[in-house]
Amino acid sequence: MLHWNIEIRKNDDKGAVVMKFVKSKAITFMMVLVLVFQLISVSAFAEEKKIAAPSQSLMSAKTAESVIEMMGYYKAAIANPEGADVYGSLEEDTEPIAHFETKQIVWVKPANADWYEVYNEDQEDEMVYIRVSDVKDLTADGEYIVIAEAFPEIEFIWETEDHTFGQPAHMRAVLDEYETQPYLLQWQISPDGENWTDIENETGEEMPIVITRDNYKNRWQVVIRLLEPIENS
Repeated sequence: MLHWNIEIRKNDDKGAVVMKFVKSKAITFMMVLVLVFQLISVSAFAEEKKIAAPSQSLMSAKTAESVIEMMGYYKAAIANPEGADVYGSLEEDTEPIAHFETKQIVWVKPANADWYEVYNEDQEDEMVYIRVSDVKDLTADGEYIVIAEAFPEIEFIWETEDHTFGQPAHMRAVLDEYETQPYLLQWQISPDGENWTDIENETGEEMPIVITRDNYKNRWQVVIRLLEPIENS
């Protein structure tokens, strides 16, 4: 499937950063020029390390998910339109310690009939909890299953008139055709337009970004995972 994503390149004449929409599976003349420049300007060893890094990162992410699953957790999404409060204890009158936004992906496992224990990536030894009523299962035997993935168009918006490195901007997913059906949203990044990695905690319709010399050659896209209600087993 061909889909649109964003390529960012530097205008060497004016020192400006220029946005360009490209098809992710199309090889453009600019990409060829960039590749030639890289081969001339860096050693073969350094280039080999640069290309290997994304696949190593993807492998680490897959391994981490397998470990979390072995601990009894599974993926779910926050379903409450107001989001979900996070608690550090199941005791009555406990105050929330954090908040998840609606549609955010979390790893959970049952604590009791009313509460899920949430996998805490930063502090694995401290348990946190959310209410079962705030969550939709993403497993085939749960309340929702993923039926399709879509790649909507993206708007790129500078927040200042100075379109140079270091200036803030944001990307916005154009979601007009998805308003009437349940979905989950995830922003992704790629060094080459082929291998994509989820951007942690970026599950909203807009994503802030600062264009730098380190990231302007990357590609970004937003994935919409369409959901279908089924009967609980």
